[in-house]
Amino acid sequence: MPYFNWEALKNYRAQYAVIEVEDGELVNILFRKVAYDYEAELEFAKSKGFPFIEMYEELRREDNYQRHNLELLASLIEKHRYVEDVKNFFDFL
Repeated sequence: MPYFNWEALKNYRAQYAVIEVEDGELVNILFRKVAYDYEAELEFAKSKGFPFIEMYEELRREDNYQRHNLELLASLIEKHRYVEDVKNFFDFL
């Protein structure tokens, strides 16, 4: 499950904090978790052309994030022509 080694936190719920401040002073911090459809999120990311989608999918489904795997990164950069995308973006500017 994503992101945590502590078993109690291993789940697919979104997490956020509500920070209460009064007169510039911290009053309270509330931590919240909410369920959501992460498969729908993955489909949305795919439909929008989310970069490195294979890595994101593996992270979400298997909690395995290979950001330091240079060989994998290079192969995905080539496969999806990300260098061309970046060049086109800067040409557009």
